[in-house]
Amino acid sequence: MASTGRIQPTRVIRVSGERRTAFERARERLFVLMLLFMALFAVVIGRLFMLTVVEANQSVSPISVLAQIKIPPRAEITDRNGIVLAKSMPSRSLYVRPYRVMDRDAAIEQVMEAIPGLSEPYLQERMAPGAPYRFIKRHLSRLEEETLRQVADPGLQFEDEYRRVYPSGTLAAHVLGFTNADGQGRMGVEASFNARLGERERLEQPVKLTIDARVQHAMEDVLARDIIRFRAEAGMGVLMHMQTGEVLALASLPTFDPNNVSAYPAGYQANRITGRTYELGSTFKAFTFAQGLELGLTAPHQICDASQPLELGRKLVHDRWALRRPITMTQALIRSSNTCTGRLGDAIGPDRQRAFLGSLGFLSPLRIELNETATYRMSSGWGRFATVTIAYGHGIAVTPLHLAQGAATVLNDGRPVEATLIPQNPVMKDGLLSGTQARVSESTSRTLRQLLRLAVIQGTGKAADVKGLRIGGKTGTAERARSDAAGYEKNRNTNIFLGAFPMDAPEYVLVMMLDAPQAETEGGLRGASANVAGSAGRFLRRAAPFLGVMPSYLSEEWLDDHFVVQAAYEPPDGWEAYR
Repeated sequence: MASTGRIQPTRVIRVSGERRTAFERARERLFVLMLLFMALFAVVIGRLFMLTVVEANQSVSPISVLAQIKIPPRAEITDRNGIVLAKSMPSRSLYVRPYRVMDRDAAIEQVMEAIPGLSEPYLQERMAPGAPYRFIKRHLSRLEEETLRQVADPGLQFEDEYRRVYPSGTLAAHVLGFTNADGQGRMGVEASFNARLGERERLEQPVKLTIDARVQHAMEDVLARDIIRFRAEAGMGVLMHMQTGEVLALASLPTFDPNNVSAYPAGYQANRITGRTYELGSTFKAFTFAQGLELGLTAPHQICDASQPLELGRKLVHDRWALRRPITMTQALIRSSNTCTGRLGDAIGPDRQRAFLGSLGFLSPLRIELNETATYRMSSGWGRFATVTIAYGHGIAVTPLHLAQGAATVLNDGRPVEATLIPQNPVMKDGLLSGTQARVSESTSRTLRQLLRLAVIQGTGKAADVKGLRIGGKTGTAERARSDAAGYEKNRNTNIFLGAFPMDAPEYVLVMMLDAPQAETEGGLRGASANVAGSAGRFLRRAAPFLGVMPSYLSEEWLDDHFVVQAAYEPPDGWEAYR
């Protein structure tokens, strides 16, 4: 056939089954897509179930709960035996998003009903249109939270946070301190260990203190009772291990509850043991005697004529009438002679006195793990007058903790000690402060321990004696310096007892004080021997079992006989008393 010249269409040849295969692939894709939609639908249904059933059963509050926890938890603080003194607990706070508040007046009324302490102007300001997201009240009580659950305004929201809780209330408040609403330490250990307590990787590791909660409670209880008994303005005390510097009790009253700091006057937060200075009266005589013995300027058997007053320019220093006679230096310490101690201080001189007190830490800042510390103060320059008055405890003001540290050093064979709130003080090794030398000889320390034991047996510290504990110590009564630095308050004393026990092998040093105590009865005495010495005895009677110090009812054979004889010395016939 002849060609016509037209192009013929090409015939497509199809393989058998190809149309069927393409159709199946399309159907499979549709099936997968349907499964995805079903899965998504299941997720939505599941979430709706959680919101409307499960979580509704847990909380019926129309107020939403934010998931974010803003305030991180902090590590626990415990005493030396593991008793929890501070911990972080979950808490709930009320916040407001003003732009979401539907009925501001109704919301304010409902919030004021749930939290009566909030004022309407405060809530008006918090919920003002255009105001930022902010809290209404942090850390709600359980009752407040339950009442607020009935409030239906979407602008109000709960937020989960952490609240710092102190299970023992006021116990050791000045040691622990407290945190602010944002969980940051504001005083005490909470402030000085703020970074450590908030370390995420160490939250499960508590900060263990040297404080013994049982001993701390005994000290606070005795002080609280005696503040009432003697109508004192304040009371304070510290008990420290003599070899390690570990503080087992540190009390400052009046005190406060760290769980509710705002309920107390600001002055109650003052740590009077580490953060305030006082003239500590006759307790300083122990250090004057220690230095005098060390320098060979005095001896326990040496006679001092206390019948004559000590002349300091226009001022005359007298002793009590019972001491206005020749006495031994042993009697001068245990019966607290100002004239004999002042003369010894004069012999020591200002340069040597200043150097010695400096070596005992009196002139240096405290290194205890607290921010609330104070350094020494003097009412004048360090001349002859100051040297003599400092010898018997006037003219220089230090903290009570300085006093405890200094006493621990001179009574512990002269080995320097620094107070600490952390077990196993890192600067102490084998009972010796690293990089230091003994401040007095073992002989001087042993002599002073015997003299202070006699001061409790026969002298001004009798009320502190507890049978079997072999307590030694020295009382001090000082007129309280005026706040305007213009002399002293004649009718207000600071009364102190400085002690240690058991004195034949001392383990603990104690300082207890009452500020401005009054006579227990009309016309009675208001010196340290009449009040705070008894406070020390009552405290040690309760604390000794917790400390593991067992009473010994054997005779005081460890006391040298010649010290006992010197304590009982009577002047020979023929002497004339000063009139």
